[in-house]
Amino acid sequence: MRPMRHLCVVIAVVASLSATVASAQESRPAMVDSARALINDFNELQSFALLRRALDPALGAPDASWARGVLLLGQTLLQKNQREEAVSWLRWALRRSPTLQADSVTSTPALVTALQEARAFVAASGTEPRVSLRFEWATATTSGGFGDLRVARGAGDASGPVQLSVNGAFLDEGRPLRLSPGSYRVAARASGQSDAEFTTEVLPGVTTMVTITFVTASVGGSRAVEPLRPTFPPAVEPLRPTLPPAVVPKASKGRSKLWAVAAGVAGVGIVAVLAMPKSAPGPTTGGIVLRLP
Repeated sequence: MRPMRHLCVVIAVVASLSATVASAQESRPAMVDSARALINDFNELQSFALLRRALDPALGAPDASWARGVLLLGQTLLQKNQREEAVSWLRWALRRSPTLQADSVTSTPALVTALQEARAFVAASGTEPRVSLRFEWATATTSGGFGDLRVARGAGDASGPVQLSVNGAFLDEGRPLRLSPGSYRVAARASGQSDAEFTTEVLPGVTTMVTITFVTASVGGSRAVEPLRPTFPPAVEPLRPTLPPAVVPKASKGRSKLWAVAAGVAGVGIVAVLAMPKSAPGPTTGGIVLRLP
């Protein structure tokens, strides 16, 4: 029985160690370190997937490893000329951690500049206290993918109609809208409620879920929104090329004068023939020759 007990103990210890190793491999610091190794081996594509997973809020609040992952992802995307996605991640990160800083010694100048511009953008766009954000990470994503934006009202809000728009285009309430990575301006209006307007980021492989809690507007500021219908920008007709007017070629002045002289000489010859006196019939071998110049 003792050998069997010893075997069971060994199996339990190995299983525990395997679980610990697997957990460490999935931890945020381990994923950031693995991504750094992949970048050093010029395998940026796989590093993008690891860094995105490391930034998942489900792994915990922003910490030192999270900051390293954000800056490493932004720097690598900039080096790969994927600026739009890099800026989107930096803006999103600054909304979650306004104190995020890039070391000017270890970071590239492009990253330092991009982070400064992202900070100015986030400060200018402001915040909306009636809006709460939640992010759902996909299981796996690749660089340059799309993200989803879904906007809905709070559970306790009235059931009246709501008009939503993103960058001026109509948005269905509660229905995900697939968008390219970037920052988007969302506006919400409801009858008898105060309007809400805010900016949020859409990230590749991530669903940004926005919940708006409407507040009843004051008597002076209340306005009816009836009916609430989607508004679309007018269709823009394509520009059509304008053709120049047809040009009729003009006759040469020299040739016009030549034909006029010829016509005049011919007319004089005809008049001279008609004016000649009639004579007795003779040989019929004569004639009149007109030579035109």
